[in-house]
Amino acid sequence: MEGTYKTILSLLCVLLQALDNAMILCQSWGFNGFKRKYRFYGMCFAYWKKRLQCEMWDDHGIVAPLEHEAHKAYMPVDIKDHSEKWVLFIKDIVTRLRECNIQLLNQKGKQSKWLECIICLAYCEQEKAVRWLARGKKMEWMEHDLHRQDDVLHEKMKCVEKKVQKAMRYKK
Repeated sequence: MEGTYKTILSLLCVLLQALDNAMILCQSWGFNGFKRKYRFYGMCFAYWKKRLQCEMWDDHGIVAPLEHEAHKAYMPVDIKDHSEKWVLFIKDIVTRLRECNIQLLNQKGKQSKWLECIICLAYCEQEKAVRWLARGKKMEWMEHDLHRQDDVLHEKMKCVEKKVQKAMRYKK
């Protein structure tokens, strides 16, 4: 079980590093909607990483490793390259997390609720990435269309962030 937990933690660290890279790169290309989206997903996955680390110690006495290998393979050159690489990257993460979930089910005899939440979040991101890639291909990666869609995403993510911030202020 310790190996499975450490694999999940490692995958989350790789995912968080890639989200951070994606956020910085998309911002540098002028895609602020994507920047907000990746920042928001980074916060969500960071929360689940902390929950995993606590469960590892509290429930199983497993000390979480302090260092993880950064994901250096993810360095796209533009939004098209990013979209193509991101779809492959996130699909791989979802597949590997599902494998870990099966391992935990076999080891513990029950589903892991927090891992189901992580997989669901990653799968939703995978579906959005696939749709964005399809749209980019359909529109032949026209810069004007991409930025128009990014503006819509930017406003949507601003609303999501405000709702989360408001909910966190009232939570006691």
